[in-house]
Amino acid sequence: MRIMTLTTVWAATPETTVIHGETSAVYKNLHAVPDANLQTDYSELDAAEYGARVSEMMRMRFTRVPDLKKGDYVYLNEPENDTVHGDYVVVSVKPGYHNPKLLRNPTVVDMKKVTK
Repeated sequence: MRIMTLTTVWAATPETTVIHGETSAVYKNLHAVPDANLQTDYSELDAAEYGARVSEMMRMRFTRVPDLKKGDYVYLNEPENDTVHGDYVVVSVKPGYHNPKLLRNPTVVDMKKVTK
């Protein structure tokens, strides 16, 4: 991963809450996740793994383990308010092997596009 291809994305954790007797989604812990390498170059094997079309999936790679977990919403641009769904939802986080002297296998985060 070259430094020039790294970008910052934003993430939030969805929680359900009851407001005036109605259950609604609230997004907590909105934070920036720096140094993400976004990739959409999926093969047919990757699409078969999740049973989704290639255009609905995106993969991020990190040189460290990011503050993301399954189910978090990811925003490609900083959101203006906390009432909208994210652009993508995290499907899996696969930590890579990190060695202080040599980086092997970066952490991979698979995401699926949120349909409205």
